[in-house]
Amino acid sequence: MEPLHTEQFRLAMDYGQFLLRGNARFDVDEMALLDRAQREQPSANAGTDGLIVVLSPHQNNFDMVIDVQRWERRPPEDRDDWQQVSEDHLTIDEDRTLTLESPTTEPFTYDLDPGDYIAEVSGKDFVVQGWPGSTTPGDSWRIRLWPDTGENLQPPKLWPGSDGQPPEAETTEGPRGTSIVVEDLSDTEFVQPIVDLPVFTPMQMQDPTAQAINWYTGAFYVYTANPHLAERVVNLPAARQHELATWTAQQACVAAGIGDQPWVKTAISLIAQGIRPPDADEHYRSVKAAADPTHPDPQFHYAEAPHNLDRGLTENRHYANTHYLHRAAYAVLSIVIAGSEDPLEAAIGAIHFANLVYGTDMAGLHTQLLQRAD
Repeated sequence: MEPLHTEQFRLAMDYGQFLLRGNARFDVDEMALLDRAQREQPSANAGTDGLIVVLSPHQNNFDMVIDVQRWERRPPEDRDDWQQVSEDHLTIDEDRTLTLESPTTEPFTYDLDPGDYIAEVSGKDFVVQGWPGSTTPGDSWRIRLWPDTGENLQPPKLWPGSDGQPPEAETTEGPRGTSIVVEDLSDTEFVQPIVDLPVFTPMQMQDPTAQAINWYTGAFYVYTANPHLAERVVNLPAARQHELATWTAQQACVAAGIGDQPWVKTAISLIAQGIRPPDADEHYRSVKAAADPTHPDPQFHYAEAPHNLDRGLTENRHYANTHYLHRAAYAVLSIVIAGSEDPLEAAIGAIHFANLVYGTDMAGLHTQLLQRAD
């Protein structure tokens, strides 16, 4: 299979980022989108607003080669040939133009029929994270576009850096747009900050399952990772959803190596009875301050776990590079969100955080969840 059309551009990329714009309107909050891309590297999209922000390991490349390819359908997989890969949804409006641009530099345009697309952005030939030592370090990129038929996006691939370390995710000192009260879960409102939410495509939103879970923490990633599981959970009676949330949180704690801790045992027992677990915020801080019990390096501490419990309970983190997460901290988040008064929110949230704990082994968890959802 070959691309329908290919065109090459040489973009002056600066500030470590470039944009794919499919909408002629300029009313998207680009700074909010950039903030999300820094937390959920290496890219973020604004869905039907037609904008993708892509982060580059290099601070700049004023002669960056980008091959843009249009395909009839998903092209052959070749991720092993690239150091960074990400996929995002992109809508092209009636102006029929994809614009490639970077801050302060001259944009380029590519003719493209209006509609919904998946954009795969791949880069290679990186030399270092940050300032590459020259303004033309030689990295090259490729953008492949094909019609979005509702298929799942593939998880991103990140370059580990010249020293083998993962890129640092942007962190904040406190929660934004959340009204969670962790000391008293009876008053907990799991309200999402809008800019933190990955966007369901219009086609996905035609699915009643996506409609039912759209605003819940982790819903987008739970849905795209296993749509059948999400559907089964949505269709369970409320009591079964609550039971599944409790069971999932327990499994997450066992997988994270904290299942035998007294607080965890007490919290799981209380949640099963519909009673709030005490001192969740204090226990979360204690767990994330300690070394990860299941990490091969006993001195390993979390690099990307949320700053605090409030922030964590609204974190929509993708499932790539979970090796660098503090699994025990995410297991505690699974317990706390399983205590939500909304049983569907509890189940979806618990599954989301358990997925982060299980990482590449989440397929086994999903098999067990599907069996329990029968």
